[in-house]
Amino acid sequence: MTSKLERPSVPLSEFDYDERDPITVTPEKALGIGAYFSCLKVLGETMGQMDLEVVEKVGKATRLNTSHPNYWLLHAEPSPLYNRFEWVQAMVINAASWGNGYSKIIRDRFANAKELLLLNPWDVTPKLTERGKLFYEWNNEGKIEIILSEDMIHLKNINTSGIVGLSTAHMQREALSNSLAKQQQEGAFYKNGAKGSGVLMTPGHLGTKEQQNLVDSFKKATEGPRNRFKTIVLEEGVKYQQLTIPQNDAQFIESLKFDRINICGWFRMPPHKIGDLTDANYSNIESQDRSFAKDTIVPWAVRFQQELDRKLFFQGERGRVMTQFNLDDLIKGDIKTRFEVWNQAVNTGILKPSEPREAEGWPMEGTEEIDQFFMNSTMMPVKAIIQNAQQQNTNQDAA
Repeated sequence: MTSKLERPSVPLSEFDYDERDPITVTPEKALGIGAYFSCLKVLGETMGQMDLEVVEKVGKATRLNTSHPNYWLLHAEPSPLYNRFEWVQAMVINAASWGNGYSKIIRDRFANAKELLLLNPWDVTPKLTERGKLFYEWNNEGKIEIILSEDMIHLKNINTSGIVGLSTAHMQREALSNSLAKQQQEGAFYKNGAKGSGVLMTPGHLGTKEQQNLVDSFKKATEGPRNRFKTIVLEEGVKYQQLTIPQNDAQFIESLKFDRINICGWFRMPPHKIGDLTDANYSNIESQDRSFAKDTIVPWAVRFQQELDRKLFFQGERGRVMTQFNLDDLIKGDIKTRFEVWNQAVNTGILKPSEPREAEGWPMEGTEEIDQFFMNSTMMPVKAIIQNAQQQNTNQDAA
């Protein structure tokens, strides 16, 4: 679908909610579901805690470039309104739930980015011109502003068009609607003093008005937390029969657990990350943490990095200067595992002894003598072993 700048037509993204549904799910309502909110919180905070750096390729290695104009912008302060943690967290949560995270790039007179202004995803509409060029309409407090693609950081959720991300809340609205219904049912149960519904049985026939009066007076006397332990008197042979309480039903409890696991699956979130330790133990938590870093965080980091690289760096810098989320703290093992790895790397001459100290954040004073490569003297190159064997054969023949 195309649209002109002069006559914009249907946007590329719409939240098409069915008003006939008894519970209409929107991204805002979905945040009221505990597991959904927790998954977004963990995802946003994990991405936000990682350092976002500008690095430069030097040969085959990459080095931190703290003098680049974008370094402070990305590392600490994308805007005077918020810090880097808050900006990354908001962008990821917007993209993961609403489908798209947007930030307008505000540039100085030299075209360098000086601020990344967060925009509400519901205020931005991606569109295409007749020639297929992408642009964005931003509803800035009622005033429509056109933003070119090169001036918009657009972080997308999973999508099939490459242009606009899919809203998790929208795509999973049926499952979320069921979760909200169960949540409302449970809330109504406890608001009613944790008392289930029941039947009032009378010995004779009552008219419609008499039935309503009996029900109203019974509800007034028994419903609500304050009436939970009150004693009431039923007159004229009226009996009360309580029905089954679904909150005590094993299937109801199991369905709540299934909802949590289901929501975790949408985000590739290990259940223990949101406080569900039902099937957790020390060994599988460590394994799940590694899987979380590789399968959940790395894809988000890569899509974020690639969007920043193509929008914030000039043509001559591309491929040489780039952004990078520092995943070191996220993928670190326990201290015993790290020490074993450092020991092996130092003993085989892969790292200098000073490098593990620097990586662990330990003081570097007095490390000049160990800032060089060491290797076990018993280790020799294969060629040297062959040469020594040939030399020994030569010496024996000469003897």
